[in-house]
Amino acid sequence: MASLAQERVARAESANTDQAEDAGIATADSFDARLVKESFAQLTENALLAMEYFYSHLFTISPETRAMFPMSMRQMREHVFAAMSRMVWSMDSPEQLTAYLAQLGRDHRKYGVKEKHYHAFFTALRATVQFFSGPDWTPETAAAWDGALAYAACTMRSAAAEDARHHPPWWVGEIVAHDRRADTLAVLTIRPDLPLPYRAGQHVPVQVARWPRVWRSYSIANAPRGDGLIDLHVRAVPGGMVSTTLVRHAAVGDTVLLGPARGEMAAPDSDRDLLCVAGGTGLAPIKAIIEEMAARQRRGERPRRITLFAGARRQEDLYDLPDLQALQASCPGLQVIPVLSDEPTLSAQPAILGLTGMSGQLPDVVRGHGLFENYEACISGPASMVRQTALLLSAHVAPPQIHYDPLPSDTFAAAPDPRGSARYAQFGHPGEPAPGF
Repeated sequence: MASLAQERVARAESANTDQAEDAGIATADSFDARLVKESFAQLTENALLAMEYFYSHLFTISPETRAMFPMSMRQMREHVFAAMSRMVWSMDSPEQLTAYLAQLGRDHRKYGVKEKHYHAFFTALRATVQFFSGPDWTPETAAAWDGALAYAACTMRSAAAEDARHHPPWWVGEIVAHDRRADTLAVLTIRPDLPLPYRAGQHVPVQVARWPRVWRSYSIANAPRGDGLIDLHVRAVPGGMVSTTLVRHAAVGDTVLLGPARGEMAAPDSDRDLLCVAGGTGLAPIKAIIEEMAARQRRGERPRRITLFAGARRQEDLYDLPDLQALQASCPGLQVIPVLSDEPTLSAQPAILGLTGMSGQLPDVVRGHGLFENYEACISGPASMVRQTALLLSAHVAPPQIHYDPLPSDTFAAAPDPRGSARYAQFGHPGEPAPGF
């Protein structure tokens, strides 16, 4: 595979030599978004193989970039492909595209990305699209990609440079409290070494010393505080290197690295009543949003009704009930409704007194509770639950009033084994030209 990548480096680089210089004059409407999206669809059909080709090409033309990535590339391939996809599918919406590219530029500072790395990355991306387009790669398509990548590089560089004037590429966080609430779950309180700006509802990437270059994102479970402390709800998942370390091996006094906060779900700015649906540790960002809404009310905003459905399989999985009770007591208009999917009712324990529980699948319980017209809705938790709940709510709540972070793509999960494909066979014979060349 490396030989095939080397064979095409000269051609791809010659087509992109002036890309960095032209980036300064690129604009969001200086390329044909339709051609970019149509050609990228070829990658979507061959996602696993495309990422193999992409990284082979990238590490061949820029060997130093390999050190920026973890040893295991499986999840990184998925994350990078998801970022590429979102960038491409946003290209006919300049405002969304610009905002997302700026976020990527800021976020990639924590990986040690420098000015020179943009050219290598986008050269590899262009070469990958060209290879998988085959005979459909035309001069018009090449021009569209040149313009799109020039704009992407320009926007990301500018955002990264501006961010560097105000914030470090990462923060050092000290664990000041570690509350193990179940065998697989802990609530951590972390003190960043410098102020870490964020909005209620956002999440932060975390790296532990045991696994360098492996970042995993966790939602912040509190609204911004004067002391700068942040709470994270972490569930250890099978094979989860960072989550298992944070739950089972971390202790007070340990340090972690924190990346810049990101995420699009936030406390709504409207004065509508609020519906919150949280599954599992998806409670963390919802809890932060409710804290923010309660603070607004204390500052004189109109009191509003807030309904929180907190879902779990069993009662023992409702790990944050005391805090939810305290939050309900301190926030007029808040109703907390625990929902159990695998148990019929809540037992009458002191820990749940004052809360009315329900049983069933979370989306069905929400649908049966009311129409929630003219509400704002915030949803967080497992992707399947978020999708189903958002779909059910959309019958009565306007889509712009339903808030959740972008969901992961199923492209890799649904992708067939590429080893029997013609493209894979081509990798085994790097001396042969690709179809259409």
